Amino acid sequence: MRKAFTMIELVLVIVIMGILAVASAMFLPNHTLINDSNFVAMQLKRVQARAIGNNQWKLPINDYNCIELSKTALNVKKSVNGGYSLHKNTIITSTKSRVCFDHIGKPYDGYVQNGNNLPSSVNIIVSYKSKSKTIKILPYSGYIQMIQN
Repeated sequence: MRKAFTMIELVLVIVIMGILAVASAMFLPNHTLINDSNFVAMQLKRVQARAIGNNQWKLPINDYNCIELSKTALNVKKSVNGGYSLHKNTIITSTKSRVCFDHIGKPYDGYVQNGNNLPSSVNIIVSYKSKSKTIKILPYSGYIQMIQN
């Protein structure tokens, strides 16, 4: 009577476990779109929160209260955003190239001397592969919401 497994039995079990691991990895969801769209929304909220209470909004252009809506501008230094950066295949498109927030969190186009509060919402579309999410900044409240497309 045998008291141990043979080497062939052990190798066979390891091979079967490897096949199961590879097969199950194909069914795991890809969270790249969710992570990237959440990252863009958090960058917008970070700039908006920084602008609230900052009464420097009367200057013509104040980069402290503004954010460029491009992939390179949203990928700030790793020490600032905790090490996260957008995926290299993520595409960002927007109805505005730049959005600023005033001292109460309302969005404007970056030139306050004319009182240019945004008349319509800003749509930022984050796309990855064939799926996309829209981040909408509402014009009068500055509310930032995410919409699944």
